Amino acid sequence: MRLDDCYRVLEIDPGASAEEVRGAHRDLTKVWHPDRFAHDAALRRKAEEKLKVINEAYETILGSRPERDGRRSRGGETRRNGPYALTFALLAIVILVRRPSPAGLVIALALFVVAFVFVARMRVRR
Repeated sequence: MRLDDCYRVLEIDPGASAEEVRGAHRDLTKVWHPDRFAHDAALRRKAEEKLKVINEAYETILGSRPERDGRRSRGGETRRNGPYALTFALLAIVILVRRPSPAGLVIALALFVVAFVFVARMRVRR
């Protein structure tokens, strides 16, 4: 299914946010859920087919975005990782200056690795 068709199925414009996409999917799922048509087998089959198309459109749109799993971006978490990375790096430097021994070197190296992990997480989530 083409991306333009997916937006048309969900009845939203291509510039819609992830929240709008989720909301449109939720609304259409409520309208076309097959359990609402339990009394009529033909309508139930039609609703099942329509719901398959709606779900496919939703998955296609989410798959085309950088947030592949559909979760909200974690901008707040990335901003919080910066101070942690800086703290661990500074602590490693202090340990290297105050304890220039093999044990101090190992501890400082471990702290630099932790700081690097925080920096790497910031880069991945942006």
